[in-house]
Amino acid sequence: MKFISNELPRIYGEALERLPDKIVDDLFEKILNNCKDLDEVKTDPRVLNAIDNALESMKNIKKKFLEGSKTRIYEPSA
Repeated sequence: MKFISNELPRIYGEALERLPDKIVDDLFEKILNNCKDLDEVKTDPRVLNAIDNALESMKNIKKKFLEGSKTRIYEPSA
């Protein structure tokens, strides 16, 4: 739970600085959505909630990053 809530969004933000945002978005979204399909996750509302919150957090991270990043290697996708 801590990893999903804290570490994953942090890693996502770091990945945005190093990789094209479309690749980062696709990767993290697929990972989290695949996790939501696992039986162990489907039956645990706390984990489902943590995943949904992480997805929302990543949207906010990307918005802030694209607005103010000076360290981005790649230009954002159109």
